[in-house]
Amino acid sequence: MFRWIAFNGWMAAVTGEERDFAMIAALAVEQRMIAAYDGLMSSNEEFRALVDGFAAKWPVLSVSSVRAKFGYDAFLKYDRSALLAACATANVKMQPVAWAAESRVGSSCYASSIKCAVTFSMSRSPKRTCMIAH
Repeated sequence: MFRWIAFNGWMAAVTGEERDFAMIAALAVEQRMIAAYDGLMSSNEEFRALVDGFAAKWPVLSVSSVRAKFGYDAFLKYDRSALLAACATANVKMQPVAWAAESRVGSSCYASSIKCAVTFSMSRSPKRTCMIAH
């Protein structure tokens, strides 16, 4: 928790923004951040594995929406794939908004997870596809 508070404070200081969404949007178009991210993705296998693990947890489901549609025990009742399938048919809220499992290559979403997430959350029609050929 303290790391997130520190990170949020750093983002506010370097972007001059107050809201998380605005801070993330500002960092997502910062060329030095993009270059550093792309460099890490191409040169650091551990970092790439962490991003891959993060992307495997997408989409992030709205807990309140899941519980409203399937009950409080939905996360215990279903495995992840079954829950995602049920949520897709029940119009459960999720982020990124325009997420589609078929937009991923293998188990990764290497197209800058942060930039991709911001792009998807800023628009209902994605401007960037979460795919990179290996």
